[in-house]
Amino acid sequence: MKKIKIYRFAKNIWVCELYLPWYASEILKISTPDYRKEKSLTFRNNMPYSGCSFSDEEMTKINSFPALKKQVEWSAGRICIKKLAGLVMGKEGVTASVSYRKKGAPYLQDYPDVYISISHSGNFAMALLKTGPGRASIDVETVKSRNTESIVKVALSEKEKSAPPSSLRELIKIFTIKEAFMKYIEQGFHESLKKIEIIDEKIFHNSVPMDALNYISYEVDESHIATVVYEKKDELNHADISTLKII
Repeated sequence: MKKIKIYRFAKNIWVCELYLPWYASEILKISTPDYRKEKSLTFRNNMPYSGCSFSDEEMTKINSFPALKKQVEWSAGRICIKKLAGLVMGKEGVTASVSYRKKGAPYLQDYPDVYISISHSGNFAMALLKTGPGRASIDVETVKSRNTESIVKVALSEKEKSAPPSSLRELIKIFTIKEAFMKYIEQGFHESLKKIEIIDEKIFHNSVPMDALNYISYEVDESHIATVVYEKKDELNHADISTLKII
């Protein structure tokens, strides 16, 4: 299993996927059996980060987290972005530092017009980078050990509840679509997931169909589902898409 993967979803859309247990043990050299249960460590820039480095501001942020789990996830998401920035623009490392807009949407400090999206859940951190006009976004979620009732309560509208998903996997797929769309509109937690509806495999926002958008949901592995929301005008790279298990 390849531990870092990069896909080209479209001519101007790239996705990087990083397997967190490998990153923790082989890159960060964390020897604990389960990093998710440990207190934070002191990260330094002389540690190996898969060929990447962090700015002083990023390093301060990493070391502000009280739990090692959050340090691993946060730094892995930034490594995914740095890898993509290095591939697409030749700006890997400190020069690919991430800042945030008013409502929490991330952007590259040196390339504010390049659209990026970051997500992590379970064993994976993922990032998306899109050049040119328009946006795209990504979300990944675990399938196992999820509280179905709480997801339904938080994420589904009354209309969606009238014909609920037939399985946990279908529910998680819908959840990833909604979360990815939330990132697409750059609202973060400022919008209710119930205002985003997935009806007949189409995205609706405030009951208005998002006709300019498409999405692809796929299995990262048997325990994780990811969704990329993109604009219909962006022609997919079918060579890379064909390697994914679309659901």
